[in-house]
Amino acid sequence: MAKRRNRKCNIQEGVKLVCPACGAVVTVPMCKAVNGELITCPVCQQEFSFES
Repeated sequence: MAKRRNRKCNIQEGVKLVCPACGAVVTVPMCKAVNGELITCPVCQQEFSFES
C-alpha cells in the first residue's frame, strides 16, 4: 500500500485576481473571493468583487 503525502492545496490558501481598474494581480483568500466580498486593490485603491 502506498503512503499518501499530506500536502496543502494551493487553492485553499489564496487565489489571484486581476483588478479591473488597473490590471494589477491581487492575491486574496479563497473564501473572500467566493463569498463575493469587496476586495480593495493595493495599487489603485479601487474596490471590486469577484463575479463568476
